[in-house]
Amino acid sequence: MKDNKPKKIFLHANNVCERRKLDIRRIATYFTKNGYQIITNPRKADIIILSTCGANDILTNYHLDNIKRFKKYRADLIVTGCIPDTDKGKFEKIYDGKFITTKNLEKIDTYFPDNKIKFNEIEDCNQPWITIDESKINNVFKKLFMSSVISKKLYVGFLDYLLKKFVNEGHLLLDNLLDLPFDDFYTIRISEGCLGNCSYCSIKRALGRFQSKPFDQCITEFKKGLDAGFSNFFITAEDTGAYGKDIGKTFVDLLDELTKIKGKYSIGILETNPVWLIQQIDSFEGIIKRGKIKAINVPVQSGSNRILKLMHRYSNSEKIQDVLLRLKKAHPDLTLGTHVIVGFPTETEEEFKETLQLIKKTKINIGALVPMSIKQDTVAENIEPKITRDEISKRLKYGKKYLNQLGYKTFSKEPIIFGKKW
Repeated sequence: MKDNKPKKIFLHANNVCERRKLDIRRIATYFTKNGYQIITNPRKADIIILSTCGANDILTNYHLDNIKRFKKYRADLIVTGCIPDTDKGKFEKIYDGKFITTKNLEKIDTYFPDNKIKFNEIEDCNQPWITIDESKINNVFKKLFMSSVISKKLYVGFLDYLLKKFVNEGHLLLDNLLDLPFDDFYTIRISEGCLGNCSYCSIKRALGRFQSKPFDQCITEFKKGLDAGFSNFFITAEDTGAYGKDIGKTFVDLLDELTKIKGKYSIGILETNPVWLIQQIDSFEGIIKRGKIKAINVPVQSGSNRILKLMHRYSNSEKIQDVLLRLKKAHPDLTLGTHVIVGFPTETEEEFKETLQLIKKTKINIGALVPMSIKQDTVAENIEPKITRDEISKRLKYGKKYLNQLGYKTFSKEPIIFGKKW
């Protein structure tokens, strides 16, 4: 007799970026529209979809351990995200099952040929997936909180209170760094892929070609969020500031149009590489003065021009400093976030201190000091000498002490997340 019960799907997307969480939300929609049941306990699942991130060794090891864990369950495991491309050797060593790469999500149809609704018929989603794993006790409590509107508001309100001890804008930027159960943001992914060519990065080979979302579609999604009652928005992409380079538009064009829309709302911008800000600073400055953009994450990576050049990034830290100060002057309440790499090959102690000085001079509100990870088949793999793990740990310890003396709150070991209310 044929079993007509819908198959049960468990989706896991902890410790991945906002874009991969959007992918998993889209995959969840794909399964729901095809009659599957989404559940929160992997032990009861028929199929497990596991998203991964290979941005650094800490995340890679976390996700490789997850693959080993979920392989033990009775469910049919399908791995997605970036690790199949960023850490191919390590991945193939522990896993020979089904997987879908980030740049080829539509291939999920090959595993489910009977699905009437195909993956490319599912629109991009605007709220990242929140993973609740009932096989872990802390997630049981998370589910209880999230099941009630009142308790969820109390829970999120309490977390907001704690986070506002660190930064002026609450969780606007921290939400991207921590897996907290916030679903009151409307996220618009404006492009796929990256135009950069950073010497340490393996993520680009997982992304495919750069492709901007149509201009009108971005505007429509934003208005849709407003109509749905959202007042907090994230603008995100792997290379946010490069938006429009392939369609005859610019990122400033998009922000100009968005911030002209009437309504009470705040915008947070993620992953804006300094080069795009510098190229468009005059126009960008005028838009910031409107006060709609409340936070920008600008990954500076280093304060040393020599190291930035080796990283294949924009290599004038003085101009980076100038543009960040101009943004702060244009809107004093603007929250600036960043991300820096500690221990890039050949980096001296003095060059690391240049990075700390950049943070001090620009009064960045929040950021992360992340230990260098050497990724296979990247340019950085062949740059010598490498900085030892002991030396990197020493610099992280020094950096934490230095930031604390500046009045920052620091938490977590590696990476070190720091924040300050100005």
